[in-house]
Parts: sequence; C-alpha cells; structure tokens
Amino acid sequence: MKEIREDRRTNVLRPADIVAGVLIGGQSRRMGVDKASLRLPDGATMLEHVVNIARCVAGEVVLLGNLRDLPAAIREVRVLPDPTDGKGPAAGLVSLLNHAGKRWGLLLACDLPRLSVDSLRPLLPCLSDDVDAVAYLESDAPTCFQACCAFYHPRILAEVHHELNAGRGCLQNVLARVRVRAVPMIPFVRDAIVDVDTPEDWNAIMKRKDS
Repeated sequence: MKEIREDRRTNVLRPADIVAGVLIGGQSRRMGVDKASLRLPDGATMLEHVVNIARCVAGEVVLLGNLRDLPAAIREVRVLPDPTDGKGPAAGLVSLLNHAGKRWGLLLACDLPRLSVDSLRPLLPCLSDDVDAVAYLESDAPTCFQACCAFYHPRILAEVHHELNAGRGCLQNVLARVRVRAVPMIPFVRDAIVDVDTPEDWNAIMKRKDS
C-alpha cells in the first residue's frame, strides 16, 4: 500500500482547476425507485441538489453513467457514458478523469441529500502535487475511505484501469495503491455526506427537522 498522507494545508485550487462528476449509473435496486429522482423538501431532486452543490466548488460539472431522463433544470449538463458496463463507480471515475485533463476530479454520488459546500471545504486545501487523491476517512481504520465524495487526480488513471481490468472495480483498492491524503471525518461532515440506499434511509432523512 502506498503512503497515506495526513491532512496538511496548502493553497486552495480555483474552481477552474476542478471538474466534478456526479454518478448516475446506479440501479437503485434496494430503493426500488430511481434514487436520483427523489424530491427533497425544497422541491429539488437529489440529483439536482448534488449538482448545485458541486457547481459551487468546481468550474465544470458532468454526469457519469447511462443517459436517463434528467430534470429540466440540469438537462444542459454534459453526460459522460461509462466506458465499461457493470463496474460501478470506478467506470464513472475513468470517464471523469479522462475528461478532466490536468484538472482534479471530484467524484460524488447522486444520493447525498444533505451534501453541503461546507462539507466539501475541508478537502480543498489538501489538493496538491504530492498526492493522487484526497478523501475522508470513513472510520478509525486507516484504509477505509468515503470514496464517492473524494478528489482524484488523472495521474491515477492507470490504477483505475487496472482495477477494472481485474474485474473488481473497487475504489478502495485503487486508493490503497495511490498516494492518499486522509482527512478526518468530523461529525458535521459525517452527517452531511450520509447516502440513501433504502426506503428506510430516505424516510429517516425526511423526518429530520433540519433536512
């Protein structure tokens, strides 16, 4: 496993140096309906919400996955199809990093109804040339990361392709082989990047008074 770099402050990149990719290729099997189209109390879909937050930190936002009926408010957003079927977020990451050029890629799940700009800010000062990825630690385990709310640099494309060619497509495996700057997940961030997989998850989010 490559060295994991602890959070160390550097100069924050400009939005023009970042492209955000929102994953839309999931099947939502456990939810039973398309998660991205579920509407939040303000009327926006979860997908619209994540796109709007991404626009606040990135100079460009793209959608990653199979083309679907998109909400009218984001139909102008470019869709990048997965290069490989059935390989999950890693396939979307390939599309994002191929499109990014020299920019950092921010990979985001579409089912983050509580995502906020503040929950992304702790990652931004950690982007630098001496790391390949910046991600929140998911737990006290040193190799468990929040992989679908993380920054990746195009220089790791070969590692992502290697993972896909091996038939796995696991982003945790990719992160184990590159230089990661690990950012501790403080409580408000953990609350903000909770995802929605089941109707029970969705109901719990909707019952919260501060949703």
